[in-house]
Amino acid sequence: MAPILEKAEARRPASNAPQFDETYAFGGLPTGRENYTANEVSLAMDEMNAGIEAAAAKLKSGQGWDSRNPSADARSE
Repeated sequence: MAPILEKAEARRPASNAPQFDETYAFGGLPTGRENYTANEVSLAMDEMNAGIEAAAAKLKSGQGWDSRNPSADARSE
């Protein structure tokens, strides 16, 4: 296999790509229309986790479960 790889590498043109810089850091968040930053996914996950924690606390306190979609819950029983 080594001779085949050597021949293939010999035919490959020299790379003109810049060297990889391990210390490069992306600075700043890109903004879209109306200057929203690209953190919507992070915000949505934070909201989802807060809802899960609130629901768990409510169940733990014995207050029960309030479904956001009762019709779907009725179909699943």
